Amino acid sequence: MLLPVLVAFQLLWRLVVDRSAPWPPWLWLVAGALALACVLVVRYAALGGLGAYSTLPAVAQMWDNYVVGARIGFFVKPTDRWYLWPWAEWFTLAVLTGGLFAALWRPRAPPTFLLLAGAIGAAIVDLPFVFVTKPEQYHLIASFSVVSITTGLLLIAWLVGHRCWRATIAAAAIAGLLVLAAAARHRGALYTPYTPWTLGHDEIVIGWASVPLEIRDWLREGLRTRRQPAVGPLSRLPAIVFGASDFEDGPGARKMRWIGERTVILPGPHVRALDVPLMAFTPVGAARFQVVIDSPEGRIAAIALREGESVAVRVPLRDRPTLFPLSRRVTVTVTPTWRMCDVVKGSTDRRALTVRLGDVRAFTR
Repeated sequence: MLLPVLVAFQLLWRLVVDRSAPWPPWLWLVAGALALACVLVVRYAALGGLGAYSTLPAVAQMWDNYVVGARIGFFVKPTDRWYLWPWAEWFTLAVLTGGLFAALWRPRAPPTFLLLAGAIGAAIVDLPFVFVTKPEQYHLIASFSVVSITTGLLLIAWLVGHRCWRATIAAAAIAGLLVLAAAARHRGALYTPYTPWTLGHDEIVIGWASVPLEIRDWLREGLRTRRQPAVGPLSRLPAIVFGASDFEDGPGARKMRWIGERTVILPGPHVRALDVPLMAFTPVGAARFQVVIDSPEGRIAAIALREGESVAVRVPLRDRPTLFPLSRRVTVTVTPTWRMCDVVKGSTDRRALTVRLGDVRAFTR
């Protein structure tokens, strides 16, 4: 989001400081748009195609998310110290209002530019958070708010000429900045490992069926041991399966789980092969499923799996360096799908299911 910020700053400089300043070059704008598109493409590749939002929030929710970013970035609100944030909010509002009034009463072009630039920059970098709030990533909003608050204090000090008033403003500024610093310190402490805030969010994620079972188990281990893992789950776990349910007892006391039309398996960085066991034990009856397994090396298998049959497919993975570990993903596509509620009387399960997946085995040699 820094490219739109730079364009906005150039336009603001032309409007407030120097009317003869050049407009942003169209070639630079085109290059910036292409660079932004490239960033999105690289992000998609780095996340293995798994980083997009499946559904967009409602407009009202987007606005609420946007306001949350402004409240935390400018007012450090809320903190875990309820007695800090009212003073921090009042101080910030007073400084921004007073600075804007001083800029209008006695115009000073460069300080006015900084005051508005901080607010505009914060407004722009807050835009991506309309989709999902991530308070631990609001540091850019806070950085721009510091510019506006500092400039507002200077504009207020320049507006008054008497030494006594300036001394009073300086004392109030020091007190307000100390309150802001204390609120920011306590706000930042919320995001350290195994605080109630962090544990609460981990517990929420553990309850989401859409989160891979392997990641939920990894989080449970962290909650149990109260220790921050040295590496992330992708580097530590042999394989992570997206698009599969929890394990259930199947025929022959085997552990199996249902999968849908598309299942993605992310192998660990040191995994050289995977065993993918598939079983067509379903209540559909005389069903015939088409199974296609693809890896970065190409198509591994295309199998017709009939009801009651099982197969284990060995998926080799080359040991090659890559900037994007998630690009080593293995995709299992199965058709057709069916719903439990359509074949089992009384069932309310409307998931689009296919066959069952056994325990995926990873080999490092």
